[in-house]
Amino acid sequence: MNWHQREVQDIFQELATSEAGLTPAAEAHRLDQYGPNRLAEEDRISKIKIILRQFANPLAYILLIAYWPFPYPLTVVFNR
Repeated sequence: MNWHQREVQDIFQELATSEAGLTPAAEAHRLDQYGPNRLAEEDRISKIKIILRQFANPLAYILLIAYWPFPYPLTVVFNR
């Protein structure tokens, strides 16, 4: 059964908590058992690498080849 279909009291009982939250002892026990609630840090990617990765996609080359005959906006080409 999904969480949203269950009774609130059943969920509290299964998670060993209440509307008031965890007791300090239960909080300390869970902190020891599971550790702090933090996301793992990821390596930052430089902006240069992000730009270079865009050209790893073959579609980027197809678009560059399709653009090659029109390096200038069409209004510049036709207003000569």
